Amino acid sequence: MENSAAYADSATAARIRRIGRHKEIPPGISTALLAAHMEAMFVLDGEGAPGGVVSWCPISPTSAVDGVMRAVNEPWDQTKPAPRLYVGALLDGAVRWLFGRGIPPGALPALESILRALADDAPGPVGVSALRDALAGLLPVLGGERRDTELCYRVPHLPTPAVDCALITEANIGQFALGPFGWLRDEITSAQPCAALVDKGRAVSICRSVRISPAAHEAGIETLPECRGQGLAGRALALWARAVRAVGAIPLYSTAWDNAASRRVAQKAGLALYASGFSIW
Repeated sequence: MENSAAYADSATAARIRRIGRHKEIPPGISTALLAAHMEAMFVLDGEGAPGGVVSWCPISPTSAVDGVMRAVNEPWDQTKPAPRLYVGALLDGAVRWLFGRGIPPGALPALESILRALADDAPGPVGVSALRDALAGLLPVLGGERRDTELCYRVPHLPTPAVDCALITEANIGQFALGPFGWLRDEITSAQPCAALVDKGRAVSICRSVRISPAAHEAGIETLPECRGQGLAGRALALWARAVRAVGAIPLYSTAWDNAASRRVAQKAGLALYASGFSIW
């Protein structure tokens, strides 16, 4: 089953586009961004969770993600199982979640009770550490083996990319020296758009779409080790984001909480944080 649109209201989509130049995100837009992020990240089935309990993430009347996570939504491979649980926390304290298919059926009542209590008890912003600590007790309930925490950003309109940035496609990939990025040849058809910072014909930083839905694309950035810390990733990100907007989608960026280098990219580029996420696998 294909993912449904993350928001059905065209007015909401237009508002997201209009605020693209600003760092602060209105609450209503944040909820739509979280919905878009969740649909880009996972392949959803609409058949309900095991045990007959429907997993539903009520983002807003015009922005809803309805379904159960079946797989990780990699454009080139949708066979990797999704996490058992994904929880997203907006900066205003609102908490939303999606279930995966690996949840033991008998665990669903306790799981929903814990999640609803967390949502009801959140009077204000939920920090990443607080969210992680609050959900740590779900590991025994779910039988999960690992947990991941992420930060979710919107990519605003960034300065026009420098002339040393280029879009890489299946048609022109042979023009670039990929070096350690040789794996890109296998992904180039699916991971579009793909932007690169190019130095004398050599790709030194690559930003491509690694999760794609009709509403949003998530960025994946790779930079040669010897070229990191020079702002190159941000320049590739700027061109990628412009290309994503050109196809009518929202450019988003998410990173693991403990990935300091990726968080620095977000900070240097002036990305706008709108949520944190927690997964149990």
